[in-house]
Amino acid sequence: MSRFKDIHDAWKQGFTDGWQSIKKSSIPGIPPLEDGVPAGVIDQNEYYYEKAYSLGSAAAIQANAGIVKPRPTPPVQP
Repeated sequence: MSRFKDIHDAWKQGFTDGWQSIKKSSIPGIPPLEDGVPAGVIDQNEYYYEKAYSLGSAAAIQANAGIVKPRPTPPVQP
């Protein structure tokens, strides 16, 4: 049994844990879930947790260094 409810829960928790492993401040925002799991992955929840953890820790390192990636702006609806 997985420790997460679903892939979205795993993604959110992974990013949060990754961020807080580097920077103890509040999280600026969790990026959208990146779809796609490589063939052969048995536990999708764990895959998404690990991927988001990596992104979260990288984002925190960049924030500490003053490197801020611009957030993509959503398309304007006509």
